[in-house]
Amino acid sequence: MHAHLDIALHLQGLLANFLEQSLHRIRPDIALDELGADSFDVFELQALIEESFEIRIDEQIHTYMTFAELVDLVHRTLLPKSSLLTPPDSPASGNGNVRPDHAHIRLDEHHANGRFPLPGTVPGTDHPALIPGRSPRC
Repeated sequence: MHAHLDIALHLQGLLANFLEQSLHRIRPDIALDELGADSFDVFELQALIEESFEIRIDEQIHTYMTFAELVDLVHRTLLPKSSLLTPPDSPASGNGNVRPDHAHIRLDEHHANGRFPLPGTVPGTDHPALIPGRSPRC
């Protein structure tokens, strides 16, 4: 149900780790270059994101792209092209979040199967929004 949030939290951890930044600096409106990323970094970052989410991003990530735009790009890439979501009442989906190439696997099952880690599994983080069982502080 919270696939967009899961993607955002996972990307936040990836960016923080890759660019050696605090999780608190990574806000929706911050551009990658404001976090210190140059063109070589975003090239490597794109490969890291594609590997982590097991996707192929067709458009190039740029240094001026904001974190929110990056989350939207990954979210759009994960969703089926023909329909954005399987209807929630569909028996195959359970919660409506179905990847087109794995119609029998919900996104939360990807977490359980190790396809990409749950928020909070980023090594060395104690950010409250990323620790399972604790609610984020705003």
